[in-house]
Amino acid sequence: MKTDKIVFDEMETYEHTKLKPLSVPLAVCGRTGKILDIGVAEMNCKGHLAKRSQQLYGFRKDDRMKVGADILKTVKYAVGENTKNVTVYTDAKPAYSTLVKGVMPKARHVAQVAGRQEQENKPKDAWNDLWWLNHTAARIRADLSRMSRKTWVTTKKPKELWRHLYLFIAFVNGYAL
Repeated sequence: MKTDKIVFDEMETYEHTKLKPLSVPLAVCGRTGKILDIGVAEMNCKGHLAKRSQQLYGFRKDDRMKVGADILKTVKYAVGENTKNVTVYTDAKPAYSTLVKGVMPKARHVAQVAGRQEQENKPKDAWNDLWWLNHTAARIRADLSRMSRKTWVTTKKPKELWRHLYLFIAFVNGYAL
């Protein structure tokens, strides 16, 4: 799919318990809303649950940057080698700048604070560049019970979550199953 506008961010969920969090990085076409790629990465527990998590499950490897880079490599392949005209929109997480420049050095990276439209001389009621990604994340949380915030349904194996997400991509993007 040829596009010049990519939106990239991460969602968070967990594997069986909130003490074993997972990151779900995804890239969405900023023009059509089609999901370009999605992944599942382990991450360390943070906040007030971090100490308990390390006591019970030990140190967990943090794969977020590796999986995020894999997602952006897939996107780079999809848009072609000439990434000079491509703009990647993300939220203001500092790691995204390094990630985008590492995989697509010629692409333009725009870090946007969600809900704030005063950046880049845009009027206050201008189009939110992160809208397609936020909409897609909301659909994932609504349509996949294991991704809902408060649920009894949990992911037991990250690979199975990844497979479930790829079925969702096929459904949303209109691929024949």
